[in-house]
Amino acid sequence: MSDREAVLELLHKVRLPPGEDLPSGASKEKLLAFETRTGIQLPEQFRLWLQTCNGPCVGRGGLLGIETARPYCDIESALDFYQVWRKRRWIPVADDGCGNFFLLVASGEFGNGFPVVFIDTIAWDDEPTYIVASGIWQFLRFYLEEDLGANYWPFDADEVVRRD
Repeated sequence: MSDREAVLELLHKVRLPPGEDLPSGASKEKLLAFETRTGIQLPEQFRLWLQTCNGPCVGRGGLLGIETARPYCDIESALDFYQVWRKRRWIPVADDGCGNFFLLVASGEFGNGFPVVFIDTIAWDDEPTYIVASGIWQFLRFYLEEDLGANYWPFDADEVVRRD
């Protein structure tokens, strides 16, 4: 099973707030408008995710999306607060529930690909604390598995690397 398929399966198992359904995906027009406003081109895999499910309130602090109903689950709200991320083309994709963020590095500054990093905003907002996944699908799988009770991610480096 691919990471994408695993994510879609896990997404339907996680708990949602009472009376809430998973949000639908963002339209291509909404994604293009985001890119125009922010100057950040969305990596194709992240674009595919946002077209599947845009900003669900799941996990520790929620997965972020574009023009979501909850301001704290909105990518642009986070980019407005942390201007350095916009400049570096780091896209906030999730909140840890304590004010720290997971960001998709869309700038290529860590080599080929688009890894996801964790930023401890209390320590600093412009340096990753660590890399948590090699790409968005791997990150989403880890994040959702953790919500369902898995306890290896992100601190068991051997297991994370093996599963990534």
